[in-house]
Amino acid sequence: MQLRRNIPVLFLIWIFMAAWLPQASAAEPGKEPAASEGAPGTTGQPAAQAEKEEQAPNPDPRVIVGTQPKFPLKSELLASIDDSDSALKDGDNIDRKTGFLELDLGPLEEVLVALRGCSQEYLKANIKDVTFKQLMLASESPKYRGCVVKRVGILEVFKKMDLSPNLSGITELWRGQISNNAGEIVSFQCIEPLPPDIKVDQPVKLIGIFMQRYSYLNRRAGEMLTLSPLVFIRRLEPYDEVKQVTASNSPISNFVAILACIIIGGGIVAWCFMRYKDRVVADNYFSRLKAEREGPKGYFSKPTTHKQAEKKKPQA
Repeated sequence: MQLRRNIPVLFLIWIFMAAWLPQASAAEPGKEPAASEGAPGTTGQPAAQAEKEEQAPNPDPRVIVGTQPKFPLKSELLASIDDSDSALKDGDNIDRKTGFLELDLGPLEEVLVALRGCSQEYLKANIKDVTFKQLMLASESPKYRGCVVKRVGILEVFKKMDLSPNLSGITELWRGQISNNAGEIVSFQCIEPLPPDIKVDQPVKLIGIFMQRYSYLNRRAGEMLTLSPLVFIRRLEPYDEVKQVTASNSPISNFVAILACIIIGGGIVAWCFMRYKDRVVADNYFSRLKAEREGPKGYFSKPTTHKQAEKKKPQA
């Protein structure tokens, strides 16, 4: 009886777990501090500053050059980027040699100059909390152009590519992609080579500047395009968290977690109720015969009929 009265308490605990588990599973581990402003006195237009600096060709990208930029990057060139669905799916904008979207040199220079002007720690201090969906929607992605974003996933490819001479002085980049088990693909271009402790098919973390939505020819038959966000990064970092790489803020994952909690919690409550409730059976010939034949069974005493219960009551 005491446990039966505690069933509402168990039910409340189950409800709390059902509400808490999805939030805990959706929380991304190792989240960096909220975005902060850049150093005072910066203009937010690193390309204009770079024109005054003489940089040697093929510089060491690990060396910080110039002034720390202010995030998000703002300029007319970045605002002029056309990454609409029609532009991304236009075959004339795809480089037939590589199968990737051709990028405008002006905005690309500004992003590369900004990367050369800040350290990895400065990028981490300016991360903006943005979801994959916000970076992929044509109506939302322009709001986050020039922002520092963070994504995690499995490293799919990492290949070297040449770059035309530009204001940043960088003429070599490494193009790559990461993906997770929700089918989210993020394209990136990196100014530093692959660290020795990172291999393809390994979980990685990238932190860099979101430039635009991107497209490339995939491996399917015919000319089929895949769209993804394009992020420019300084370097890749290993992602050694225990949590499985998955979609952040995924409504499907939350729904599955809630459903699992409801099923498991409901089963536990029902089991407790059936196990500990009073076992009073109807008073008839068959119930009395069964009670006399079986007697006590394990943990529970034998079933008690209504008449037997009356006989056990103390006499006044």
